[in-house]
Amino acid sequence: MTAGNKTAKQRDIQHLVARGNLIKLIYDTEIYNLDKEFPGIYDLGAHVKDLAGNEIGSPIYYLRQPKDALHSVVSNLITRTFPEDHPDAVDFKTFVGKINHLLDHPYEYVWDRYRREKDIKYINKGHSKENPETVRIFPLEGENGETIDVRLHENGRRISYQVPDYSEDYNYISIGADGAKTKWRKLNSGAEMRGYANTTADDPWLWRTLYMGLYPEIFKTHTKAENKARVDLLKTTLATYLWGPQGEEGLKPGSRFHPVKKKDVISFKQSDTLVANTRHEGPFHSRGGHISNG
Repeated sequence: MTAGNKTAKQRDIQHLVARGNLIKLIYDTEIYNLDKEFPGIYDLGAHVKDLAGNEIGSPIYYLRQPKDALHSVVSNLITRTFPEDHPDAVDFKTFVGKINHLLDHPYEYVWDRYRREKDIKYINKGHSKENPETVRIFPLEGENGETIDVRLHENGRRISYQVPDYSEDYNYISIGADGAKTKWRKLNSGAEMRGYANTTADDPWLWRTLYMGLYPEIFKTHTKAENKARVDLLKTTLATYLWGPQGEEGLKPGSRFHPVKKKDVISFKQSDTLVANTRHEGPFHSRGGHISNG
């Protein structure tokens, strides 16, 4: 059974599939201080979507507050939160372990949601032995409406897709039930890591937290070897505002009252920008962004 209600078109995402990328992982952190050297992250929330736009996971982790930590009043005011423990809060070691697992294994969400299995037989490139394997299928829609399979291997850790018969960039030959042979390229699963102002805030906080947790690899937000790439949506928002469509279909900045200037000023704070661009669909414009929880 296929998860979700949408199927991505191959022509739209083939360049991402070729990088092993089937996932968009959107994440955000809250902290109880503003120190990038020794950050006090007390929760991490993430939203996992596949490339078809289906929501496939929304993990959130809470840290039990260290008893010897001094909370930043400024941080509490910015995040509008208070230092009470959440009912689901865990100790620091467990908390960092959960973050590390999420950043290491986001592909597990795809594996868990796409459960249609297929038994295949294949021969690895340069070998002659025929091997059996059961894979799961991530479906794409072809040019003529046909279903094109992307195969999920090893609990989702690797994926493969078919390449032309003339291609030498392949890893194995798949043998069909009728004996037909096709070439397939296999690579590590990747993810597009997304945040809002994450390159200057969330990412350095996460790196330091993983460092304090004694993890040897801390740059898990954009590790090239794991086919990860990160996007700062604040920077894309600014670029879209400056150089994107203008007028009714253009991106609109938010606004907020400036206590010193005593007037409303332009704001690209995420909550302000979302509100400014949330609107009902009408005859002259399409619907803007909207928050899934209303």
